[in-house]
Amino acid sequence: MPAPSPAPAPAWEQVVSTHELPSGHQVLSIEFTSDGGGWGKGGEVRLYSDQMVVGQGRLSQTVPWVMSYVEGLNVGLDTGTPVSEDYKVPFRFNGTLHSVKVTLLAVAASF
Repeated sequence: MPAPSPAPAPAWEQVVSTHELPSGHQVLSIEFTSDGGGWGKGGEVRLYSDQMVVGQGRLSQTVPWVMSYVEGLNVGLDTGTPVSEDYKVPFRFNGTLHSVKVTLLAVAASF
């Protein structure tokens, strides 16, 4: 018996800012609240600029597997598969990043 086919990926889902971001120093952040229950689950997304919500929405699923080192977290450019069809890789940020901080909140593992 052949292995079952994976579920088809949904169309591109995006959560974007509803505000035009000004130039200059800002603290940008994202908050993702998972639906929980294992790999690939969806969740709620909030985008912040200087602690003000500038966008929010829902993603029906996340990546259901561990990424290789070439598709991981990129800062300042995208060297792998684009996360949107709105740009082509490599997509370089031409501004100045003063720092990048990633905070993972403690959650109960359920994989």
